[in-house]
Amino acid sequence: MPTPVMNVRIEPELKERAAENLMKHGLLLSDYIRHALAYVAEHGELPAGLAMTDEQYAKFMQEREERAYRNRGKSIPIKEFLEDFSRDDDASGDEA
Repeated sequence: MPTPVMNVRIEPELKERAAENLMKHGLLLSDYIRHALAYVAEHGELPAGLAMTDEQYAKFMQEREERAYRNRGKSIPIKEFLEDFSRDDDASGDEA
């Protein structure tokens, strides 16, 4: 059976920076994605450091929805959003 192809929408700068950093480890983007998916398939969970508690996820989704409403029609890079989310989380004293 042929290997399926996946298309992912990401900001060009994010793709470029990730590719450069992965290359330092001898990996292509497709290698990393394949490894990440294999890990999730094998272990049934996200790699360490990527998982969120239910409370963190609910807060993340609420902020995402609020920000989308405030910025409807505008594009916001995910890096900027995640940095804002992390700053908000740090300021509240929550731990990841």
